[in-house]
Amino acid sequence: MRFIALQEDLFQASFTDDRFRQYQVYLLGNVRVARNFNLNATIHFLNLRTKVYTDLPTVGGPPFSNTSSTITPDNNWVGYVSGNLDLGLFALQAGFGFSNLNNLQQFQKDVILEFYPLGNLNLYSFTKVSHQANFNQNVAYDSHFIFEQILGFKVANPFWVEINGTLGDVSNFHDQNGTIIYNDMNPVKQRLGIHMIFPLINNGLEFSFIYNYMDVESRFFTYYGPEANLTNPIQHKIHSITGGIKWNISKR
Repeated sequence: MRFIALQEDLFQASFTDDRFRQYQVYLLGNVRVARNFNLNATIHFLNLRTKVYTDLPTVGGPPFSNTSSTITPDNNWVGYVSGNLDLGLFALQAGFGFSNLNNLQQFQKDVILEFYPLGNLNLYSFTKVSHQANFNQNVAYDSHFIFEQILGFKVANPFWVEINGTLGDVSNFHDQNGTIIYNDMNPVKQRLGIHMIFPLINNGLEFSFIYNYMDVESRFFTYYGPEANLTNPIQHKIHSITGGIKWNISKR
């Protein structure tokens, strides 16, 4: 569900129950080049079903009293390639990807460092630095860095906790080798979260609890000819709590 507000000259309208549908298909591949080196590739395809509203002039009555909508399909995709080098206590990963989200083009480069000081999952750190460049008709107009940090540790047996945080604009951003895509029109400026994991090793069940906090910016656009200008950005905060159960079925 989305909220859409339109204004053109003296006419205005709002749609509080606009429905936006998005269908996704992605392929992941992994090749072990050497004993401690892997190559990964992802292709992620999105089919967006966006409503476009059109005003039909009427005689008398309030402005925009006769508004029609049509669904305009749009296809986006993300391609991502990365290499992972396992060095025991450390793992290094570098990757780059290209995407065409929201009628723009993005080129993204990532460097990731994983650190396991105890040689296992009892304590681990995940540090990621990304550089993203957005292009409009092959002209770069936005270039910035995104920083992500995850710290995980074992509290008791069996109980793990992950604390994570992200700084930087993740609008039109893709994560986890291109499998997660942030293509919302309202960019996330900052994320903080905690993930609690309760695995029950004997029967393959895993319970999880996730809390996330996000600083989000709502954007309104004004159109003058072929260009769109951002106006009146509004900052707001989102708190979310998610719980889940995962059952891993395997032969022993």
